[in-house]
Amino acid sequence: MRILEILERDSRTPWARIARALGVSEATVYLRIRKLQEQGILEGFTIRVNPRRMGFSSTIFLMVKVKAGFKREFAERAKSMPYVVEIHEVTGDYHFMVKALAPGSEEAIGSLIDMVTEMEGVEDVIVMYSIRTVLREAGIVSKLLKSRHGGGQARASGHK
Repeated sequence: MRILEILERDSRTPWARIARALGVSEATVYLRIRKLQEQGILEGFTIRVNPRRMGFSSTIFLMVKVKAGFKREFAERAKSMPYVVEIHEVTGDYHFMVKALAPGSEEAIGSLIDMVTEMEGVEDVIVMYSIRTVLREAGIVSKLLKSRHGGGQARASGHK
């Protein structure tokens, strides 16, 4: 878990630095990382981009209700829509939650909303415009570990 925490902060951290931090050899770090990849826990090494700095200042969430038999078609078509960065199939009255990052222009946002609402099989769309991001997937490993262990308290067994 400590390896994951270090890599989550900076995926370019050299194995030698990780080894020193953990008090193990570089070979041990290499083997543990390879095992995490084989288990599918570590899916890859990537970068974190700031969409606002790239001109995508608007975050929009669309709750989409589709007619029976149109779920698969909607999901496939939505994947290729401009600005769409996440699509979640959800429970409740609506079938999908779509997250989009768009330039702040009304034209871009309106165009995306029109594309979704005019798509065959779409019954209803609720549009939510994010006014502020309070938390953005920072420290997922630490957060999940704290959640698993009752709010961050150490387990009685002393295992980390």
